[in-house]
Amino acid sequence: MNRAYFPCLAIGAVLIVTAIGCGPARYPVEGKVVYENGEGMPGGGTIIFEPVDTAAKSARGNINDDGTFKMGTFAEADGVIEGKYRVAIMPTPPRNPNKPPKGYPPIQKKYTHHEKSGLEITVTRGTNEYNPKVSK
Repeated sequence: MNRAYFPCLAIGAVLIVTAIGCGPARYPVEGKVVYENGEGMPGGGTIIFEPVDTAAKSARGNINDDGTFKMGTFAEADGVIEGKYRVAIMPTPPRNPNKPPKGYPPIQKKYTHHEKSGLEITVTRGTNEYNPKVSK
């Protein structure tokens, strides 16, 4: 192989590795799922952001027992791509679905569907805080 090709191959390899590793810019989103009185939703679960622009990627986060969460698109808590999203909240399922505990689910069922929840967020550049208010 001719030595003149080596610099071109090295530059090409660097460009490919850089392009694969970057992906679209993502911005931190964290918050707390709260009731109207400000109390955090107990029991944990999952929060899902579905993009309004269907060409974008959805994001999800694990809701902790106190209602707090951090969002991720490709990995846990790696941030969310800029844009507008509809939100769904999925409480942790009961251990025995045939005998759910008193007060389950901890939120109204409409919040489990992003089309019906009425919850939306617009993620912008920089750090984003989102505290969706839900009803029991």
